[in-house]
Amino acid sequence: MSEEKEKLKKFLEKIKLQNKINKLAEKYKDKKLIAYGSGQMAEIIVNNYDLSKLNILGFADSKYMNKKEDFYGYNTFSPSEISELNPDIILYFILEPKLVWEYFEFYYPELENIKKEHILKRNFFERIFGN
Repeated sequence: MSEEKEKLKKFLEKIKLQNKINKLAEKYKDKKLIAYGSGQMAEIIVNNYDLSKLNILGFADSKYMNKKEDFYGYNTFSPSEISELNPDIILYFILEPKLVWEYFEFYYPELENIKKEHILKRNFFERIFGN
């Protein structure tokens, strides 16, 4: 595992991410979720935390625009497929959600009315660097 991934893994352990996931599962019980992002952070979370109480339909990411593949047992979708899935919530599994908010706003305005939340609750870099 790269040094960057190892730091991220330790950070997620330090903030007790499983407790946050459990609270999200209670908060969104019986709601359909799309997880957005399938990069380093998503890999670490999927491989080290229990997501079974979250009703995750699959992971969406722009890298799935022209191909389908399995993401650690989850279905994958392109951003253009999200509205067809009619999720209640888009739960971000990415380092910097602001970039995706702007991307959705510009390219996928039909997603505007879907609730969005970051799995860490606030900007990842603020959490690490305390800015």
